[in-house]
Amino acid sequence: ALNDAAKSTVRITQDGKDIALGTVITSDGYIITKASELKSGKITVRTFDKDEFDVEVINKNESYDLAMLKGKATDLVPVKWSLSK
Repeated sequence: ALNDAAKSTVRITQDGKDIALGTVITSDGYIITKASELKSGKITVRTFDKDEFDVEVINKNESYDLAMLKGKATDLVPVKWSLSK
């Protein structure tokens, strides 16, 4: 299970600096992360298998400190959601 979570985690860099981690939510490039870490500038993500691609900010919700990113990607490993009991 932990290994599965690692495959759904991406490292987010902005202007060449690591700024946050994100979670892949769809295989076609939608990623969520902390909105407060994002500033203006080029944003790139790196996957568990070292693939890199540029993303853009689709939406931000400062109240919840969440941001939705989207990149041109395919075959990403999305997080597996489950219901708590």
